[in-house]
Amino acid sequence: MNKPKKNFGQNFLIDQVVLSRILRSLLPEDNDNFLEIGCGKGALTKKILSSGASLVGVEIDRDLISDLEDLATNHKNFKVINEDILKITLKDINDEKKLRVVGNLPYNISSKIVVWAVENRHYIQDAHFMLQKEFAERLLSPPDNKSYGRLSIFTQLFFSIEKLLAVPSASFKPEPKVESIFLKLRPKENYNLQDIDIKSLERITQKAFSKRRKKISTSLKGIISPEEMIQLNLDPNQRAENLSVEDYVLITKHINN
Repeated sequence: MNKPKKNFGQNFLIDQVVLSRILRSLLPEDNDNFLEIGCGKGALTKKILSSGASLVGVEIDRDLISDLEDLATNHKNFKVINEDILKITLKDINDEKKLRVVGNLPYNISSKIVVWAVENRHYIQDAHFMLQKEFAERLLSPPDNKSYGRLSIFTQLFFSIEKLLAVPSASFKPEPKVESIFLKLRPKENYNLQDIDIKSLERITQKAFSKRRKKISTSLKGIISPEEMIQLNLDPNQRAENLSVEDYVLITKHINN
């Protein structure tokens, strides 16, 4: 029997009630194309395959691959790849039809996978992620909140985010110390990102939140003046966490004009 590995942050979802609720949230159809990040022991994998949907599973743990390959032998709609998801580009998986991404994400690489999703967003129909509660709240957080930060801004800039399900720690084995949240992320299609310099936005948010206790005019000194902020109808005395996603986009566009 394969034991969960700490280095991969493995907490296998074993709660059949939660798995059924997740499947109802996904509503998989036989013409869907799924990509599952971390199939584990195949609990959710089997439920998705039973719908007739096509599924590519990416699993980094070699000790789990044998059983997943056996599952693929019995399901023509399933293919498993033994690889690190961060080394996968979705264009290489399917460049003709957008993928539905799903995964129970390890806490230690959740940030990297969210960034990966942003980079691959043009090939994603939607993404459903199981995340530790604290991390999920960072993605969902509105301004004026301590959990609001750079990751909140970048995720909300590119995705609409919906909380679907709160999941207790007892639903996993081994049982983590914290609860989890199941989220749906859907790429924004109508957000005007054409004239936004993403690298500039990264630099601005990095400076702003590296000194989040200071006034935003102090944090962004050398990038934008207090007078310019006032011209943009922004209060230079606010802190980084008080500015909205749109405010940061406004500053980015302003300094690049």
